[in-house]
Amino acid sequence: MSVNPKVFQISAFLLQYPDEDWRVALDFVRDELADLGEQTETILRPIIDDLRNRELESLQKHYVNTFDFGKKTNLYVTYALHGEQRERGSALLELKQIYKKAGWHMADEELPDYLPLMLEFASISTDGIGLLSRYKENLKVISDELGKAKSLYQNILNFIIMNVDLTEEQQPLAEGVGRHA
Repeated sequence: MSVNPKVFQISAFLLQYPDEDWRVALDFVRDELADLGEQTETILRPIIDDLRNRELESLQKHYVNTFDFGKKTNLYVTYALHGEQRERGSALLELKQIYKKAGWHMADEELPDYLPLMLEFASISTDGIGLLSRYKENLKVISDELGKAKSLYQNILNFIIMNVDLTEEQQPLAEGVGRHA
């Protein structure tokens, strides 16, 4: 099965802060699922339906409590490994350099290890998929912590990890981007 890079873009969208515009766009995202294959639709449709059926205020509160206040469940991928340690700065700088080398300009308001940003990059670049592969163990840690917190977002992380696994099976990792030995 081939992975459509759009799955990473949709995953990035699903992990954004849920506001009114996001809520409206969920319907458009749901409509696009059929173009991404039966497996993707089978996994994401119930997630999107669940998100659509929750009250926005409740969803926003859950999002903030999960990602903004949860040290183990935040969306900063290198934080899972380095926390606030100095080594994290090196990892962030390396990510910025990878984005720049690929000709991708990231927004200044986010750190380069912010998962939705990394997913956007993966949707347009095999280097981005290589980064997700490199940090797959960190994604698993976040997913496990989301599971412990009984968060609805765990299914999105599991979907991302599944697609990273599928891309690893399909293509070798880009030189200098994949996992470190």
